[in-house]
Amino acid sequence: ENLRQALSDLKSGEYKFQFNNPSYVRDGGYGTMSFDTQDFPWGDYARKIYLIIRNNWYQRIPLAAREGIRGWVCQRFVIEKDGTNSSVRAVRPSGVPPFDKSSADALEASSRLPALPPDFTEANEGVTFCFYYNMVPGEESD
Repeated sequence: ENLRQALSDLKSGEYKFQFNNPSYVRDGGYGTMSFDTQDFPWGDYARKIYLIIRNNWYQRIPLAAREGIRGWVCQRFVIEKDGTNSSVRAVRPSGVPPFDKSSADALEASSRLPALPPDFTEANEGVTFCFYYNMVPGEESD
């Protein structure tokens, strides 16, 4: 029933996921996100963009992951003041080309994120997002 509701929410665009820790955005071990500017309160903004990226990624999970292949990739990108993202590049490739491609494609599909918070005074912000396939953060060194 929970899966059916989550799929329904995903189709309708109503995201009902909740986060308890705004300073380190992490959900179910599927991805982690960090900002270059560590001393800014990213909380609500981080939750919004995390959901957008994660949902675009879920739509692009490759067959390799569905077959149980494990791996993780970290992509870096830049968010401009208006929410446009650019400069997507793998800073930690997975070694599994479909994983690298699907994570980059998810970021490209998320190319119009919400504008950076008004009280953030810089013109842009660098973000690193790590995508985990059939593993959770912390298993990287196993």
